[in-house]
Amino acid sequence: MKLNSLDFKIVVSVMFCIVSAWPIPFLVILPASFSALLCVQEEGLTSKKSAYYRILATLIGGLAAVLLIYCYHFIPSKITLFCLLMLAILGTLYVSKSVALPPFLARIAVLTLLIVAIMGKGDLLYAANRLLSTIYGAIVAWGI
Repeated sequence: MKLNSLDFKIVVSVMFCIVSAWPIPFLVILPASFSALLCVQEEGLTSKKSAYYRILATLIGGLAAVLLIYCYHFIPSKITLFCLLMLAILGTLYVSKSVALPPFLARIAVLTLLIVAIMGKGDLLYAANRLLSTIYGAIVAWGI
């Protein structure tokens, strides 16, 4: 089995996120790299529309996570987190379908929600930082 061009694009995009996160203090390596990994596409399949959809999915999930953490601060408990997480996942899937994201990208939006919310650990600024890092990774993948 041989490596193909997609494999090399993945390596380049992930490594670019890692190297660029070192000098840029607000970038966080894991969400940026994870987003780049998920958003890289085969040569020839990339179009402005598909790149737009991938960045939109990242934005939808990340904003849902920031909203979840904001609401969680009013009644911080495990049951509140459970309910908010359930609503955020449903809301993310609903918004994804409303803007006609393909099903795979709707799941990427939910994955982004989970990464940003769980890594955010209840801190709104931290979650916003993770959102920016995740969007950065999607943009890097688009450019590679």
